[in-house]
Amino acid sequence: MTINERFFYIFSKSGLTQKDFCNKTGINEKTVSAWKSRKSDPPSSSLSTIADCLGVSISMLTTGKDIHESQSLKNDETELLLNYNKLDTRGQYKLHTVIYEELDRMSNDAKKHPPQKEQVLDDSPVTLTVAARGSDIKNVALTKDSISKIKTTAVLSDEDDL
Repeated sequence: MTINERFFYIFSKSGLTQKDFCNKTGINEKTVSAWKSRKSDPPSSSLSTIADCLGVSISMLTTGKDIHESQSLKNDETELLLNYNKLDTRGQYKLHTVIYEELDRMSNDAKKHPPQKEQVLDDSPVTLTVAARGSDIKNVALTKDSISKIKTTAVLSDEDDL
């Protein structure tokens, strides 16, 4: 795939109109039309602006591969970014506000309820108390090996309380 083909493919997936794209990048509409009709690549001096507007890296735009594979976007992240780029300035500002509010909420929740350290089982047995409605309470001794073999399915009806 050529840079031209990749550009127009990514552009078509962005949901931007040519006019919106040109307004955001400052590239003349006739220039973009010429790239399409002549199948010519955008000049290297425009690649950074184009990539930023489309929410991709220059590497993705020119080669189809991201330089930092570990940092490449998942499909849902790409979709969010493309939708973000469709928003006007007011919509983008609102989205930033929501994101920062959520990050604050999560930070406050983490301070109130710090994560519990995972308890690593050694080879000593663990006693589990099992009680079911209408049956006796039973203590069951479990070891690390027996825990890994247990598969339990519990089906609770709406009136069951635990």
